[in-house]
Amino acid sequence: MGRSVPLPRGLILLLGRVLRKSPGRSPADRPIRPTNLLMATLIHKIRSDRAMAEANAERRAHRRMALRLPVECRREGQDGEYVVRTITQDICTSGIYLELDEPGFRKGDRLSVELTIPPSEGVSSDAGLGTCEAEVVRTNRVRRIGESFDRYGVALRFLGPLRISY
Repeated sequence: MGRSVPLPRGLILLLGRVLRKSPGRSPADRPIRPTNLLMATLIHKIRSDRAMAEANAERRAHRRMALRLPVECRREGQDGEYVVRTITQDICTSGIYLELDEPGFRKGDRLSVELTIPPSEGVSSDAGLGTCEAEVVRTNRVRRIGESFDRYGVALRFLGPLRISY
């Protein structure tokens, strides 16, 4: 369950004063003063942020890391092999999220995944390769401000352990 964050006492008093009902007038009849609009916006933002944090906290079983690694995804199909090379957006112990220029995968597709692991001091002086089977659990259209084209997000769940070789 999500963690509630207490509001500062001064903000609570101000919200109470601004949002207090006037006798004989409904909230819809009250004129919207800049203070009321600001407070209503602030309340909406706080509620939205809390709801989003609680929803994400409930769905995430593993911590995600914004780690950008080269990845190759392969799908075998009736029409042959479909291969995509891209960069991960984030990774966790149960899967990865990546973005593509075109919609090539659908929910339920099974893929062979190869992650390129860069050399790391104390681990290996050579690049490694992580391989496993994965399933597409979610796809979505991603629109970035200032870009004239859409990208397509793909969430993959690992179906087994990631096998790493150097």
